Amino acid sequence: LHLALPFVSTLESDVKVKVQPRLSGKLDGVAFDSRGEALPFEDDASARLSLKLAGLDLAPMAAYLPASLPLRLSRGRLDVDLALDFAERSKGPPGIRLSGRLQLHELALSQPDGQPLLDLQRLSLPLADAQPLRRQLAFGQISIQSPSVWLRPIATPADSGGAAPPWQLSMAGLELLDGRLFVRDLALEAIEFKAGAAAWPLKAPVTAQASLKLGSGALTAKAILSIDTLTADAEVEKLALDRLTPWMALPPGVKLAAQLSGKAVLHLKNPLADGAAGRAQVTLRDVQLANARLSADTKPLLNLAGAQLDQAEIDAEARTLRLGMLRLDTPRAQTAREADGRLNLQALLPAETAASATGPSWKLQLTGMEVDRGALHWRDAAVPAGVAPIALAVEPLRMQIGEFSWPSTAPVQAQLTAHLAALGANDQPVAASAGRLQWTGRIGLAPLSASGSFQAEALPLQLLDAYLDPAWGLHLQRAELGLKSEVTASRQADGTWQAVLGGDLRVGPLAVLQARVVDGQRAIGEELLSWQALQLDGVKLAITPGALPRVSVRDALLDDAYARLIVNEKGRFNLRDIGPAEAASAAAAASAPTSAPSAAPAASAPPLQLSVERIRVNRGVVDFNDRFVKPNYSARLTELQGALGAFSTASPAMAPLTVRGKVAGTGLLEIDGQLKPGSPPAMDLAANATDIELAPLSVYAGKYTGYAIERGKLSARLRYKVEPGGELVASNQITLDQLTFGDKVESPDATTLPVRFAVALLKDRNGVVEVNLPVSGSLNDPEFSVAGLAWRLFLNLIGKAVTSPFSLFTGSDSSEEAQIAFSPATAELPADDKLDRIARQLADKPGVQLTLTGWADSETEVPALREQRLATALKAENAATPEAALKRLYEASKLPNKPRNVLGLAKDLPPAQMRGMLMASYDIDDEALRQLAVARAVAVRDALLARGAPNARVFLAAPKLCNGACESGWRPHVALSLDVH
Repeated sequence: LHLALPFVSTLESDVKVKVQPRLSGKLDGVAFDSRGEALPFEDDASARLSLKLAGLDLAPMAAYLPASLPLRLSRGRLDVDLALDFAERSKGPPGIRLSGRLQLHELALSQPDGQPLLDLQRLSLPLADAQPLRRQLAFGQISIQSPSVWLRPIATPADSGGAAPPWQLSMAGLELLDGRLFVRDLALEAIEFKAGAAAWPLKAPVTAQASLKLGSGALTAKAILSIDTLTADAEVEKLALDRLTPWMALPPGVKLAAQLSGKAVLHLKNPLADGAAGRAQVTLRDVQLANARLSADTKPLLNLAGAQLDQAEIDAEARTLRLGMLRLDTPRAQTAREADGRLNLQALLPAETAASATGPSWKLQLTGMEVDRGALHWRDAAVPAGVAPIALAVEPLRMQIGEFSWPSTAPVQAQLTAHLAALGANDQPVAASAGRLQWTGRIGLAPLSASGSFQAEALPLQLLDAYLDPAWGLHLQRAELGLKSEVTASRQADGTWQAVLGGDLRVGPLAVLQARVVDGQRAIGEELLSWQALQLDGVKLAITPGALPRVSVRDALLDDAYARLIVNEKGRFNLRDIGPAEAASAAAAASAPTSAPSAAPAASAPPLQLSVERIRVNRGVVDFNDRFVKPNYSARLTELQGALGAFSTASPAMAPLTVRGKVAGTGLLEIDGQLKPGSPPAMDLAANATDIELAPLSVYAGKYTGYAIERGKLSARLRYKVEPGGELVASNQITLDQLTFGDKVESPDATTLPVRFAVALLKDRNGVVEVNLPVSGSLNDPEFSVAGLAWRLFLNLIGKAVTSPFSLFTGSDSSEEAQIAFSPATAELPADDKLDRIARQLADKPGVQLTLTGWADSETEVPALREQRLATALKAENAATPEAALKRLYEASKLPNKPRNVLGLAKDLPPAQMRGMLMASYDIDDEALRQLAVARAVAVRDALLARGAPNARVFLAAPKLCNGACESGWRPHVALSLDVH
């Protein structure tokens, strides 16, 4: 140390002599020099003290810092060149002024735990004028070289209480070179900042410029700050947004990566006043976003090759956002729904917070938007159990949107072109399943509206198969939708819609299979329905609030249609498995309270007004398979062609119907008439089916009749007429040609009725059976069934072979057709045309044979026979009078019990007594009666043969006698019985 004390005197003559002390030496090996100049004894005393040192190592002084400081000094060197001026004025407060320069070299500060806070190469801090007592600091040109700053949250110091007067700051300028800033995971490098002269409180405008790098990105900015305005220009180039993720208000797990480039201009009025952010105006130009990736929990949500926005204006005060043309290149969105129903996009939603007061809503204006080579992938695992998840792709997608404003009632011009396809395992669309859709028109958001043209080509609706309710038991294997339409639709203030759609619709190819859930897995069954095309031309749909929807179709064509009808091994019809489960409806029916039967309700009004000008069917096929019977039975309806004329639900007029087809390859089907579809239905149809082979139906014949069918053909002529009120009148004329039964089949389901016998009775000489089954009733009766009633009529018809075979044989309902009545004691045929009918039927029905059984009775016929013998004997007597003949016969007869006189001679008796004794003498035994019965049967046989009946099929049976046991009203007769030949 070197201390020099100069001359000091309080003499009045020496008051103005400056006192100049000096102290110099070394501090930790670093030389320092301190000099002073003072006029301590002047009325206005003053002094100046200077200090100079260079390269002082600050590390050893770290131990002297208070432990309460939230930082530690690791290293640093200090250069000092300062001058302290002090003045004591007789009038006014004393003054202290500090000037000079401070420089820090290689300074390093850290937190108490050792983490770095500050590291810089050099800080040059020129003090132009520092007056602490007046709270004024004036700096010269500040220079900072290569600073590195680590920002971390620290404890906020406690409020010290009352507010002190603000400092007045100024500087000649500021220059920061090669700086670095570390905040969390963010590293800003190559930071450069330059500012011109500035003062605080602000008086004159301040200019500044800055630049920095963040990874491969760069930011440059220029600004001018004044009391009235802040104007700043900034340019960003390839700024990596993933590095800014910690500073974004993103939900947990959500990450954003992209490169941002663009230019921005900020204009702010009264920047130093409160609420400055609410007055900001920002203009953006040439904004570009490249290689954008948005993910949640490492799963991709959105990829974007590039986005360009030519300009944008943000006016916070007017709450207006004006965007120029926005172009998106190759956006790819990955949307999904988990099995629990959660959408992956929900990860982007912020956590719910308490509602805060907000100002007026923002307004948006967009010049236009273009999307090119877009893609939307959708995966849905929230499907019914056992059903494969949905995976589809809308790709490629191209969209153009015209000028758009919000809020605004003006619709927006929009164009959309996209392809819809299945999404493959490689996350690429399957080209073979792709369909195309296109929209061109205008769309409104307030209120919702649309007007334009919509087209769809081969849109694969089967991709939505998993959304079919499993209870319906259907699997959509293939369904392509084609549509060309003009659409106009708008949502009304009350929430209803008004819409008009017109165009052409095509569905097909279509393939629908049956499906069921087995052990929690969906099992796909056999094909149920398919067609090549369902073409609806001239379709128009009109929806008007308060009115029924109106649908009209100019022409409908169903081409190459196929339907499969199956009765399974359990006897269940496959169409019964389509629709909601029967259990639910059965349970509902069981739980409903019972009540007395009521009249069927009137037909409900149709849900829409439908009008169709023409419906055509081309190349239709229906397959029927019955697996319930053994062996199985199969049949086909093929070459179905038909047309239905114009009809409307608003008109009672019926439409002409024509259908043609083939049954089992050889049979012909013809349907003609009139039909009114809808509710209530009405029809007047005649259907003819001819030359249907019966041999394939042998399995049914064996099961239900007990006999196989060897050969035969079926023809049917049906006539059905249904009135609008539901009344049905139908005739079913069935013709069986050459029906020949085969061997006996043992079947527990076979009827015990004599089917073969009944068929033989009905079959004519040409081997043809004609049966008419008329049906009538009301379709409104829930118990009415056309098929059930026709089957009961058929069974009744067969039953007549047992109860009244002759009614089948002759077609007469008379109960006396089965016998030929005779007068007592005679075998003479009565005058009756019944034998003519029987002879004709025998000749016409070669499968039937007739048995004749003569009947006689001793109780009713013996007296008549005796009368007959007496009359014959009387005719033989040659007498003048009947009385004389009777007396002569009596006298000639040797009767053992003749009354005699005392001479032994026969007495004369009255004629009646003689007649009685003669009749009693005639012996009529059972053999005579049998001969009478046989004579009667022979008489009938001969009469039938004379009338053309075949002798080979007419048989005489043994005669029958009643012998007093005849029923009431019994008459002598020949019984006719029929049998199979």
